[in-house]
Amino acid sequence: MKRAAIYLRVSTSDQNYDRQEIELTQLANALGYEVKYTYEEKKSAVLKMDTRDQLTNMRKLTNKEVDRIFIWDITRLSRRAIDFINLVNEFAEKGICLHFKDKNINYDLICPMNYLYNLKLDQFRSNQSTIPVEYFFQKFKLEKNRKTCKKVEDIIETYINKSSSNFYSDNDDAYFLLKMDFDNMINDITRIYVSGNYIGLFSWLIDRAFCLSIAQKQNQYKLKSTIKKRRSILIKALYSINSANLLKCFSNNC
Repeated sequence: MKRAAIYLRVSTSDQNYDRQEIELTQLANALGYEVKYTYEEKKSAVLKMDTRDQLTNMRKLTNKEVDRIFIWDITRLSRRAIDFINLVNEFAEKGICLHFKDKNINYDLICPMNYLYNLKLDQFRSNQSTIPVEYFFQKFKLEKNRKTCKKVEDIIETYINKSSSNFYSDNDDAYFLLKMDFDNMINDITRIYVSGNYIGLFSWLIDRAFCLSIAQKQNQYKLKSTIKKRRSILIKALYSINSANLLKCFSNNC
């Protein structure tokens, strides 16, 4: 007989998961699974996954112990979209199938896209319609003086102005950058030695462009720079220079 676990969760101590346990056990047995492990948790799924003890214990399972984990619905696993996606990937990499009672999918395919292709983000609780980018932003120490770092902004602006003279647009914020010009711009930026990995410069530029830190938000109207209008070019340039360190600038709370 194939082996399974069931994960039961309610948000408060005065709630019970009797119905979840009965129906998930019946479902597992009907599909030819013997329930070997039961994880019971009375904690909100809004909490980070690392703070939920029973979920942490369940994450230690391997495919030598269970083939499938039965769960009532996706909100029982997590109401944090990021955590849900990470958990789906984590169990998929182990070869363990997550079986949500309310999902009609092919559970023989242990693949994250099984769960994500029709995922509705309104199923996750949030006080905001979207997760603000500052939630992920990680500020790093600036290794060089600001005057040196502002040279990067000046280089970007020089190439934008050069291209703008060749293309006309009714939109002041619209611009084009030829591939050759972009490559030359990257070469010019990398000639400015700022640090070994540029990460301080990256976070400083991103903060100026998107006004993410408290200090930058307070000074955004005093900012004498056009970098806020060049966000797409800036992100593309930083990615081309060092993609790993660009991602580190958005690694907070991940």
